[in-house]
Amino acid sequence: MKYVNAFVYYLLAKDVHDLLVVEEGIRITPEVITVLSRAIDALQQFTEHDDQERFRSSIAEAKSLSGIVGTLIKLIADHASTDDGKAVRFTALVADAVKNAVRKFEILLEKDLHDLPLFCVQEQGNFSTERLIKGASAGHPQATRAKLAISQMNEIDEAGRCLAFARSTASGFHILRAMELLVRDYIARVGLPAPAANKYNWGEYIQILRTGGRPKEITDLLQMVKDNYRNPIMHPEDSLTAEEALSLFGICQSAIEVICRDMP
Repeated sequence: MKYVNAFVYYLLAKDVHDLLVVEEGIRITPEVITVLSRAIDALQQFTEHDDQERFRSSIAEAKSLSGIVGTLIKLIADHASTDDGKAVRFTALVADAVKNAVRKFEILLEKDLHDLPLFCVQEQGNFSTERLIKGASAGHPQATRAKLAISQMNEIDEAGRCLAFARSTASGFHILRAMELLVRDYIARVGLPAPAANKYNWGEYIQILRTGGRPKEITDLLQMVKDNYRNPIMHPEDSLTAEEALSLFGICQSAIEVICRDMP
């Protein structure tokens, strides 16, 4: 997954389009030189830092246009060093070369941007889309995160991304995996016996915790998640709606924090 700042491409297109100031007979002023400098800086930034595969055509043309502009800047600098007092103006040949290169670059950039897989992701309930995509585990208090294993945080993060992109059942699947991994860890860390090899299931976890005298708040939460979400989601014919996924994600976030508060 890659973050794309669309405004950067707007600025690139603007700086390049401004090169059309290069017309036959136009006097080369400091303002014109500034336009040339901004354009070449934007083009070089684009060719050096953008995705070489997705922007293959426009990057190739950007390099060509950058070469033309660079040559112009060098010619202007060379003329300035002679200090002959004559005004420098663009010729028709130079103006046409710049105009054609700009138009070609704009066409190719528009095509590459059109083919770029950009989507607008809507907010999901009260959750921040940006935080869901970057990693929902970061939304937990530091005291909670300190007790979560990497595998558990990875599952929480994946659940958040699925929630952001409206993959409701997948979000439920991952947040329940995070919960199960945490519950197994919790059982071990409070010194209770692990389930038998053939009894790794939520019912067994809850029974171990109840027998071991763990807080009723925790076992009741786990029982509610098991009965209303965990068991139904395991059936291939069942799936979660967006509303159900949101509810489950929120419930599991709370349950994770409650468990971590009781975990040594």
